[in-house]
Amino acid sequence: MRIKMYMQITSFLLVMQPIHLAIGLVEGIATAGVVSFIWKARPEILDRTMHDQPFSQVPVRNIIAGLLAASVLIGGVLSWYSSEHPDGLEWSIRKVTGNTEIVSPSEGVHDKLARIQQKTSYLPDYTFKENDAEVPSNQETFGTYTGTTLSGLIGGLLVLACGVLIGLVLKKRNQPVCSRQN
Repeated sequence: MRIKMYMQITSFLLVMQPIHLAIGLVEGIATAGVVSFIWKARPEILDRTMHDQPFSQVPVRNIIAGLLAASVLIGGVLSWYSSEHPDGLEWSIRKVTGNTEIVSPSEGVHDKLARIQQKTSYLPDYTFKENDAEVPSNQETFGTYTGTTLSGLIGGLLVLACGVLIGLVLKKRNQPVCSRQN
């Protein structure tokens, strides 16, 4: 039994590693695009950051507006295409086990948490629930993309909000002591 589990874990890691390297490469390119956008829009932000200088007087409204527009475009429209395909983890699990889902115990902590998730999840698998059942993803209606769009928008906006909050905290922390006392 242990040998079989070891072989499955090894197979899973060998299948998962290349796909996650590709995903990491794409994410690195996206990060470079964001940094490039900020460098072109407000080079003083990165310049001051690299030299440990405060940038509390640098306006970032245009950068936030640009990132907001990108979040809406990516989360609201491009998510239609990416969410139809399994992610790297699901793809790797399917290659090893033949299923995208791992069979879980029907009792115990896992089962209790799964039931809580079913009851509290608003957009399971990027679709709306109808009478405690997921709307089929192959349904050919206007509503097919609504759940995906809403999921993408909420996710993108939450990530942007977290980034802005972290930026504000760091900006406040890097202000000179004399400007904080005014």
